[in-house]
Amino acid sequence: MIDLGIRIEFFDAATVDVDQRCLLGALCRPDGYLALAVPAIGSRLSVSSLRLTSRDDFRPFVLGSTLRVCDVVHQPAPRRQGRVPDWWGDSPHEPTATVVLRAALRGSSLMLLPQIRQFAADGWSLQDPTEGSELERAWHKAQQQVAEQWPLTA
Repeated sequence: MIDLGIRIEFFDAATVDVDQRCLLGALCRPDGYLALAVPAIGSRLSVSSLRLTSRDDFRPFVLGSTLRVCDVVHQPAPRRQGRVPDWWGDSPHEPTATVVLRAALRGSSLMLLPQIRQFAADGWSLQDPTEGSELERAWHKAQQQVAEQWPLTA
């Protein structure tokens, strides 16, 4: 079994061509998904396997049952004489593979909130947000709601 990371890049639904300049942000989970193999670019990943909550509460964030794998980012870990060298620091000591998926973002931050809240509650993080985007607004609101529902205790 392989422990996969997943990065879902969101683009404006009105964008015809996926262009990094139109990236609204990405939701990332560096681990937490087991797979039999690292999916190849062009293969399809089941949206239902990204379920972040119970079947009754699950709200898919895209239409359709699969997303195409657009990229796979591999990060090998160096081994010198059987161990990770000191200069490697706090980077992962095990090799990682992150599957990159892309999805069109449809709807207002209020409409997106139930889906985005699922990601926040499951330990995902927001990366590279476009300031003021619907994704960023939904993410901040979702984090606030998750923190209120499960406050950290000292």
